[in-house]
Amino acid sequence: MHSIANIEWKPPAVEGAAWFALVDGVSVAYITKTAHADGRWRAAVTPGPSRELHCYARAEDKAMYFVERYLSCHMPDVRELDRQRRALRGSGGALPPRKPKGAEDRS
Repeated sequence: MHSIANIEWKPPAVEGAAWFALVDGVSVAYITKTAHADGRWRAAVTPGPSRELHCYARAEDKAMYFVERYLSCHMPDVRELDRQRRALRGSGGALPPRKPKGAEDRS
């Protein structure tokens, strides 16, 4: 079991942006205020490079609490998560050339 103490909350750079939970410099979760009229917050944990678990909370502190509680029991290996994310970003390859625009090339 991991302690909650190693989670560092990075405040938003601009108003309305997300708070990111960093562990050893790797983002493992974030919380953000939704556009719902009732003031809900969305907490999202990313245990894998292409997986995201989320829930809604009534307040910012409750959303942070959800993230901290989840990560205290289910902390991913942050080095492996960072390596997988880098591999996923780099696997896109070059884009195919665009089809030239012109009257004779239209289908």
